[in-house]
Amino acid sequence: MYTEERLTQAKRQRKRAAVMPAVLAGCALLLFVLGLVIRVKILAICGLILPLMAAFFTYSMYCAPQVRYVRFVNDVRTGRSRGLDGSFVSLDPATRTGEEGVLIHDVIIRTAPDDVETLYYWDDRMPFPELEPGQKVKGTSYGRYIIQLEAQ
Repeated sequence: MYTEERLTQAKRQRKRAAVMPAVLAGCALLLFVLGLVIRVKILAICGLILPLMAAFFTYSMYCAPQVRYVRFVNDVRTGRSRGLDGSFVSLDPATRTGEEGVLIHDVIIRTAPDDVETLYYWDDRMPFPELEPGQKVKGTSYGRYIIQLEAQ
């Protein structure tokens, strides 16, 4: 599931998201220098503060999540994974932000060896397989994040 193609696609999205904050920061610098050159104090102050605030906002809302997702995909691809065997219990349709800063769904799986319900996380950007409650599943996980899941 997390292939080189997925990593390349995430890096492309990260680059695209970084354009707007960079343009706003460049405008801030340009207006600040222009205000200093023509000696208009209010232009220099407002020209620096307002575009930098907008750049920070756009970076926080659009670029930072992409940076975290690229880091997550790279970690999942290169990190240590383990097998997952059990039966599917439920999938929470609501998304939330996980520890890595990635949008996730909560998935509960009853593990086979000890018959305990365990909470795992499913990446929101990945399609979830069609599973019925109680159906046997087999897969791979990286920590609590499910890398691959399929019905048996």
